[in-house]
Amino acid sequence: HVDLEVGRVLAAMHECGAADDTLVIFTSDHGDMLGDHALLAKGAMLYDPCVRVPLIAYHSGHVQGGQVATGLAQLHDVAATALHAAGAAPEEITGWMPTARNLAVAAAQPDAEIRPFAICAYRNSGIDVRGAYWDPPIDATMVRRAQHKLHRYHAVPGRQEAPIACLFDLARDPLELHDLAHEPHMQDVLAQLQADCDHWQADAMSLA
Repeated sequence: HVDLEVGRVLAAMHECGAADDTLVIFTSDHGDMLGDHALLAKGAMLYDPCVRVPLIAYHSGHVQGGQVATGLAQLHDVAATALHAAGAAPEEITGWMPTARNLAVAAAQPDAEIRPFAICAYRNSGIDVRGAYWDPPIDATMVRRAQHKLHRYHAVPGRQEAPIACLFDLARDPLELHDLAHEPHMQDVLAQLQADCDHWQADAMSLA
């Protein structure tokens, strides 16, 4: 059904002569757990079925079809990319959105690194069956580099005084079944991802 409806939009663009001047991006704000890890729905689950979403671009005459970019992206990169396509100057985009990246780079160089790591943050935004926010609150951050991924559940004052960390090697364990956070040989990787998380949070607070 989605393929059919997107196809109708693209066909209409070609029929009215707008295809060469229109950037189309197909994406989603989140996925869903459909029984993966015995979980359902969305929320503070940081596994790939929930946080890894489609990101497909179509721009006739500008994006070569059939390419698959390998770099990491975040959804606010879509806004920077749209601004670039609309003719905004790079310094304007950086001024408005200093942490966003222009994904047109990936269209020109599919193997280019867009950003060294990607973030997904959940800040107690869900509600339970009573219609109330979670208590104690659930604050979680995912950090993904090319091969490794950190699930970090932040401390809850008075209940949990240190973050809970889960670490996965997605090259060897794409289903995220084997937590490596306590393995001695993975401590350098864990420290790197935790530092990425801390730096991102500090930057986010400075922009708030």
